[in-house]
Amino acid sequence: MLNTKTGREQLRRELEALRHRVAELEKAAAAHQQIMRELENHRSQLEMTVQERTDQLKEINEKLRESMARQSALEAELKEAEGKYRTTFQSANDILIHMDRKGKILDVNYKLKEIGGYEREELVGKNIRSLTKFMTKKSIGIILKNFVKRMAGINVPPYEVQMFRSDGQLTTIEINAVAIRRDGKIVGDLAILKDVNERKRAEEAMRASEELFKNLASSSPIGIFIAQDRQFRYVNHRFQELTGYREDELLGTDALRLVVPEDRDVVRENATKMLKGERSAPYEFRVINKSGEIRWIMGTVTSINYQGKRATLGNYMDISEHKRAEEELAMKNVLLEAAAETTLDGIIAVDENDRIILYNKRFQEMFNVPQELITAGDDILVRKYIVSQLEDNETLLQDMESTFADKERVVEVETYHKDGRVFANYASPLWDKQGNYRGKITYIQDITNRKQAEEKSQTIINTALDGFWLCDLKGRFLEVNDSYCRMVGYTREELLKMSIADIEATESPEEIAQHIQRVMAQGYAHFERQHKHRAGNIVDVDITVNYLDVGEGQLFVFIRDITERKRAEEALADEALRRRILVEQSSDGIVVLDENGKVFEANQRFAQMLGYTSEEIKNLSVWDWEFLFPHEQVLEMIRSVDEAGDHFETKHRRKDGSIYDVEISTNGAIIAGQKLVFCVCRDITERKQAEDKIKHAAEEWRTTFDSITDLISIHDREYRILRVNRAFADLFHMKPQQLIGKRCYEVMHGTEEPPSNCPHKRTLETTKPEVFESYEPHLGMYLLYSTSPILNEKGEMINTVHIARDITVHKQQEEQLIMTDRLASIGELVSGIAHELNNPLTSVIGFSQLLKETGVSPEAKEDLDIISKEAERAAGIVKNLLTFARKHEPVKQCSHVNNIIEDVIKLRAYEQKVSNITLHKRLARNLPEIMIDYFQMQQVFLNIIVNAEAAMLEANKKGTLTISTRKIDGIIRISFTDDGPGIAKENLNRIFNPFFTTKEVGKGTGLGLSICHGIVNAHDGKIYARSKPGSGATFVVELPANSG
Repeated sequence: MLNTKTGREQLRRELEALRHRVAELEKAAAAHQQIMRELENHRSQLEMTVQERTDQLKEINEKLRESMARQSALEAELKEAEGKYRTTFQSANDILIHMDRKGKILDVNYKLKEIGGYEREELVGKNIRSLTKFMTKKSIGIILKNFVKRMAGINVPPYEVQMFRSDGQLTTIEINAVAIRRDGKIVGDLAILKDVNERKRAEEAMRASEELFKNLASSSPIGIFIAQDRQFRYVNHRFQELTGYREDELLGTDALRLVVPEDRDVVRENATKMLKGERSAPYEFRVINKSGEIRWIMGTVTSINYQGKRATLGNYMDISEHKRAEEELAMKNVLLEAAAETTLDGIIAVDENDRIILYNKRFQEMFNVPQELITAGDDILVRKYIVSQLEDNETLLQDMESTFADKERVVEVETYHKDGRVFANYASPLWDKQGNYRGKITYIQDITNRKQAEEKSQTIINTALDGFWLCDLKGRFLEVNDSYCRMVGYTREELLKMSIADIEATESPEEIAQHIQRVMAQGYAHFERQHKHRAGNIVDVDITVNYLDVGEGQLFVFIRDITERKRAEEALADEALRRRILVEQSSDGIVVLDENGKVFEANQRFAQMLGYTSEEIKNLSVWDWEFLFPHEQVLEMIRSVDEAGDHFETKHRRKDGSIYDVEISTNGAIIAGQKLVFCVCRDITERKQAEDKIKHAAEEWRTTFDSITDLISIHDREYRILRVNRAFADLFHMKPQQLIGKRCYEVMHGTEEPPSNCPHKRTLETTKPEVFESYEPHLGMYLLYSTSPILNEKGEMINTVHIARDITVHKQQEEQLIMTDRLASIGELVSGIAHELNNPLTSVIGFSQLLKETGVSPEAKEDLDIISKEAERAAGIVKNLLTFARKHEPVKQCSHVNNIIEDVIKLRAYEQKVSNITLHKRLARNLPEIMIDYFQMQQVFLNIIVNAEAAMLEANKKGTLTISTRKIDGIIRISFTDDGPGIAKENLNRIFNPFFTTKEVGKGTGLGLSICHGIVNAHDGKIYARSKPGSGATFVVELPANSG
């Protein structure tokens, strides 16, 4: 068909043949015209004789008749060819467009109407450059570019563009075009336009299906992997947790490398059987995780199609704990009684006389057993009471009585409660140390949620990977899934109109009906068949059928594509040869020894490892290369090895005398009556070197841990410190060992219990990382804490890691920025108010002056003088406020310290007056100018004065402030002395620390003196305080006199 690549190729060949035939017809027509011209020439020869002309005319007429007959035949053939061409052209399943060399559209088939909704007349006669109504501008550009290439003789592969339908919708079109040649020259172009939206939707559905599988797999509690060509292609999160490896460490590696070497053959055998359908039960084996720990795994595999290729889907379930429980289960009454009340499982134990000796509350709650019934101690009565609540209780009671009669038997059974709950029951005999039977203990676990989750998960996985039908007893499809649609190439809508007979390749309708009857009788069937693909090929399938007795009866069918498996089975005949090649191509040395230690057989790699030729190696014995073990011990090891084998490390000596490390796995076997020892030898020199590097890396990690300046510590669930780095220990002037075992809140917060916002506490509750900030008064710093959980291999949180970072400077800068923003806002407010006050003050001053000149009375003039003076004083205050509030860029310039002090005093004059604060100035004359930032120093002096005023008012409701300046030994000293309460001795060394304040909450930030300290230091000066409690305080600022 034309919607396949073969159909399109056939169409092009037929059209090319038609074009050649049309060209031949045109040549015949040209020949006919030439004959007509010759006839005209002959008639013009009037000087010929009548006979000659008559003969010539007869000959010409004969030729003319022949030519006309040929022309009629050619015209008929041309008409027939044009009819075939038109039929083929119009019946194509895709849009066909015929263009000349200039891109003019000569013809379009009627498929344009069906796919695009346009009439062919809308395109015929137009140039492809003018198709803006039908195509996007970008698509037209692509079409023109490829058209030019084809007209130049360059082949262009199929490509996709966007086309507008007549209803305005945008659709994706695949264009496959070919140049039309005539007499070897390109005369036009034929383009096939295919609507690929359905294919796009199918591809999107496939991606969605794969995404659904990945979402399901990523949340599965079971480890899931996909392997192709024996290498991992996908692993879910749980699989990574089980193995300890990250995804990037697993993908692309050998799928068997995690399996313990002794178990690999068993894994291969069981996996092969399961893939062939010869085994359905999960199988058990051991794996080695990244940490080197050996874990027991219960696994299953199934064959799937992954990214277009056959692959193996496997499940990993860690059963190590179950195995260990089986091996270690014994009667430990003390531990049992202690654990009974803490477990979520119901527990009941009876003695050898079926008297109850132990039970827990969980058991009683599971079945609402009356206390008096348990107190009676008769286990048989309790069992009957419980069984009465279960499904099929009579049969179950008989089974339980026969089971408990066999006292040495371990019982595992599932029971179903009438309310829908499902229980897993595990009963095991109790033995004393002498091996005497002492009773039986039963564990009952509510597995209702787990069973429901397993059933849902299994249904999703099965329907996602395999094909599925639901059909009636006549074989008509009632439902199919997407996997089966892809398997046979039909759409779901097409299959729902079909029956089994339409796709069955080997059975007749009568045989299908008989087969359905057998399934109804048996209830289940499993067999292999062949189904017909829509494209005509045959698909080998494995079918599992279940009969559902609902309504008139239905068949519940799963279909698996086993085409690849069939091919694999055909390839098994070459397995022996491949195994031999595997031995020879192995990267490990393989040698077979007889019981006397002589080489029986060895591969080429083993000879290369020792530096011998293959012929030389055959004449050697094991002690010719063994370096560590003596002759007799080697011989004893060879003779004692059996099928269980051995695994050890040693050193081998090469032919040149050099020594290298080797790891050896051995197995013994009796072959043809002779004991042989099979040895796989691996050169582990590089691994040993890698182990040394790992040790070195661990030491580097410890060094790095102690080099980090942040405070790092690890805490257990009881808030005890398990480890700290050197920065943590140095902060508390202790050694790391001295901090181990201490409670973290005692060390970090100086408290007797964790604070309410403790991040460790929150991480314990949420098992998630936590971050918070805290100011630690006893440390005098702000710390940013972050905690993260440390999980064990089961995903349980066992410890947390804490990182504390000193952010005091950051907080200081943050608060300083906030204060700066506030001051700027206040400055803008003050500036606005000052400007508003200036206008009325100017009017008051001006009008008071005018009134004084009008000859008013002396008393009125005196009043006007007061008004003018006070208004001028108010104007001066406004001027100072404007000066202080105005923004200034930091800049140092020569200034007089006394002038700055005077300006600050003017700003505080009114406040001091109304607050009963007396000011004494002792400013030295002739102080030199110094290089300072005027406004920054004004901020320092103002802050000190405001603090002094606040202290005096709080203590005495009044006070005296003395400001003095003097020059001493190259410095300018400015002192501010108040008669307030003074500063406590323990606070005197802390007053310049960021955020330290003795004021009430909300009345101070603790940053004022810290900022002053920073400004003075930036001027190469010093600021300090002297005080005695009850005798006031003196703040001193010293600035270098020669800085100017």
